[in-house]
Amino acid sequence: ENMKAATISARLEMRPELVGHYLYGRLHGGVISATLDAIAGQACILGLAEKHADESTEQIMQRFARVGTIDLRIDYLRPGLGLVFHATAEITRLGGRIGSTTMRLTNENGTLIAWILMNCFWMLHELAAWPFYLVYIPMFIGLLLGLNLLVTKVLK
Repeated sequence: ENMKAATISARLEMRPELVGHYLYGRLHGGVISATLDAIAGQACILGLAEKHADESTEQIMQRFARVGTIDLRIDYLRPGLGLVFHATAEITRLGGRIGSTTMRLTNENGTLIAWILMNCFWMLHELAAWPFYLVYIPMFIGLLLGLNLLVTKVLK
């Protein structure tokens, strides 16, 4: 529906495969969460594109090869009842590597169904290209050493 850089919105029509409670025909909580998570990511990407508007699209895509969710806190305020739902994400902070967004889901009557606060990250292309093991093996070794020290102390 709307794709301004700081705010993005989408429309979701109720369908039988989206129902979470068949007796009442409520929208499934997972659908709510996934929809709002997806548009929050899009809002962050649009915000980044605006922040780096002087760069080409290819440079922006290389600069921010991966975008992901750090944390997501959802409040289900009312049952997901309605025929049409409107999801809105607004950027509240856009830093160098982390962005914060707030999202809302309302039905066709404007009733607030759910509210989400989310933080997302983006990884610079140079880091995203690193092999997986170069990033995580040192952390895994540190964890094993820490557990080894703990077990040694417990057994003594």
